Amino acid sequence: MTESIQDISVSGNEWINLNLESGIAAGTRMVLTNTGKSPALLYEGNTKPAASDFIGKPITTQDRPYAEVEVKGGSLTIWAKSSRGTKSSTKINIQY
Repeated sequence: MTESIQDISVSGNEWINLNLESGIAAGTRMVLTNTGKSPALLYEGNTKPAASDFIGKPITTQDRPYAEVEVKGGSLTIWAKSSRGTKSSTKINIQY
Protein backbone atom coordinates (compact mmCIF):
# COMPACT_ATOMS: atom_id res chain seq x y z
CA MET A 1 0.00 0.00 0.00
CA THR A 2 2.05 2.89 -1.20
CA GLU A 3 -0.23 4.80 -3.54
CA SER A 4 -2.79 7.34 -2.38
CA ILE A 5 -5.19 9.40 -4.47
CA GLN A 6 -6.80 12.76 -3.84
CA ASP A 7 -9.83 12.58 -1.53
CA ILE A 8 -13.13 11.84 -3.27
CA SER A 9 -16.15 13.96 -2.29
CA VAL A 10 -19.22 11.94 -1.38
CA SER A 11 -22.68 13.44 -0.84
CA GLY A 12 -25.82 12.03 0.69
CA ASN A 13 -27.75 12.48 -2.57
CA GLU A 14 -26.35 9.59 -4.58
CA TRP A 15 -24.13 6.52 -4.25
CA ILE A 16 -20.67 7.14 -5.76
CA ASN A 17 -18.71 4.35 -7.47
CA LEU A 18 -15.34 4.70 -5.72
CA ASN A 19 -13.63 2.40 -8.22
CA LEU A 20 -14.76 4.51 -11.16
CA GLU A 21 -14.01 7.84 -9.45
CA SER A 22 -10.54 6.70 -8.36
CA GLY A 23 -9.57 4.80 -11.49
CA ILE A 24 -8.78 1.76 -9.34
CA ALA A 25 -10.15 -1.52 -10.71
CA ALA A 26 -12.76 -3.42 -8.71
CA GLY A 27 -11.10 -6.27 -6.89
CA THR A 28 -8.02 -4.25 -5.92
CA ARG A 29 -7.10 -4.23 -2.24
CA MET A 30 -7.66 -0.74 -0.79
CA VAL A 31 -7.79 1.08 2.52
CA LEU A 32 -10.56 3.69 2.70
CA THR A 33 -10.44 6.49 5.28
CA ASN A 34 -13.22 8.97 5.93
CA THR A 35 -11.35 12.29 6.08
CA GLY A 36 -14.50 14.44 6.05
CA LYS A 37 -16.82 15.72 8.75
CA SER A 38 -19.80 13.43 8.21
CA PRO A 39 -20.13 9.65 8.60
CA ALA A 40 -20.56 7.59 5.45
CA LEU A 41 -21.83 4.23 4.24
CA LEU A 42 -19.83 1.79 2.10
CA TYR A 43 -21.51 -0.89 0.03
CA GLU A 44 -19.90 -3.71 -1.98
CA GLY A 45 -21.82 -4.89 -5.03
CA ASN A 46 -21.92 -4.75 -8.81
CA THR A 47 -25.24 -2.89 -8.85
CA LYS A 48 -25.63 0.69 -7.64
CA PRO A 49 -28.00 0.91 -4.66
CA ALA A 50 -31.02 3.20 -4.90
CA ALA A 51 -30.33 6.76 -3.72
CA SER A 52 -32.77 6.22 -0.84
CA ASP A 53 -30.99 3.03 0.37
CA PHE A 54 -29.15 3.26 3.69
CA ILE A 55 -27.37 -0.09 3.51
CA GLY A 56 -23.79 -1.23 3.86
CA LYS A 57 -21.00 -0.72 6.35
CA PRO A 58 -20.85 2.54 8.34
CA ILE A 59 -17.55 4.41 8.36
CA THR A 60 -17.13 7.16 10.96
CA THR A 61 -15.15 10.39 10.77
CA GLN A 62 -11.48 10.54 11.75
CA ASP A 63 -12.20 11.83 15.25
CA ARG A 64 -14.17 8.64 16.00
CA PRO A 65 -13.35 4.93 15.92
CA TYR A 66 -13.92 3.02 12.68
CA ALA A 67 -12.88 5.81 10.28
CA GLU A 68 -10.83 3.31 8.25
CA VAL A 69 -11.96 0.23 6.34
CA GLU A 70 -9.87 -2.34 4.48
CA VAL A 71 -11.35 -3.58 1.22
CA LYS A 72 -9.91 -7.01 0.50
CA GLY A 73 -8.56 -8.07 -2.88
CA GLY A 74 -11.19 -9.74 -5.06
CA SER A 75 -13.97 -7.44 -3.88
CA LEU A 76 -16.86 -6.27 -6.02
CA THR A 77 -17.41 -2.59 -6.88
CA ILE A 78 -17.29 -0.28 -3.83
CA TRP A 79 -20.00 2.39 -3.50
CA ALA A 80 -20.12 5.22 -0.95
CA LYS A 81 -22.46 7.96 0.23
CA SER A 82 -22.76 10.25 3.21
CA SER A 83 -25.04 8.72 5.82
CA ARG A 84 -26.49 11.98 7.13
CA GLY A 85 -28.92 12.59 4.29
CA THR A 86 -29.02 14.80 1.23
CA LYS A 87 -27.66 17.96 2.86
CA SER A 88 -24.43 16.37 4.05
CA SER A 89 -21.17 15.41 2.38
CA THR A 90 -17.83 13.94 3.34
CA LYS A 91 -14.52 12.90 1.78
CA ILE A 92 -13.01 9.46 1.30
CA ASN A 93 -9.27 8.91 0.95
CA ILE A 94 -8.10 5.76 -0.86
CA GLN A 95 -4.75 4.02 -0.49
CA TYR A 96 -3.93 0.97 -2.58
